[in-house]
Amino acid sequence: MGVVFRARDSERSGEVALKVLRTVDAAGIYRFKQEFRAVDANDPHQQRRDAFRALRDLLTAVARKRSVVVSIDDLQWGDLDSAALLTEVLRPPGAPPIMLIAAYRTEDAEASAFLATLRPQLSDATELSLGPLSVERARELAEALRPSTGGTRRPTRSSDRRTSTSAA
Repeated sequence: MGVVFRARDSERSGEVALKVLRTVDAAGIYRFKQEFRAVDANDPHQQRRDAFRALRDLLTAVARKRSVVVSIDDLQWGDLDSAALLTEVLRPPGAPPIMLIAAYRTEDAEASAFLATLRPQLSDATELSLGPLSVERARELAEALRPSTGGTRRPTRSSDRRTSTSAA
């Protein structure tokens, strides 16, 4: 499956086996981590660092082969551990070349410890503010996304029309 070399791990101040994979896939990277990187089971902080590094390595390896887009919705509900993970994965230098698309509700942003932790790390990100769609624009979007009916347009029933008014 790959070639094994000896290497020095500066973080652990010891020799480790370094395996060069001939093919890169999630299963291969997982086996690599299991077979050749001894994890001190008594140190949960080291396990966490190793897990963060493994995700970063996996995203980097996959991104070398094809484009990677990571989409996360409802970011405002993330916890501090998840913020630490994303911060570590996206940390320069050597961050994986991925596109991160993250969405959150602006009305909940101020109360989110996750966003307070993560937003400073994303200072070079492009931020888009999206408001609600009007009924007409929502209908146009739904029509554009509706599967084709072979060139014939399906009749619109009155029950297909929904409005954005709320009950009083």
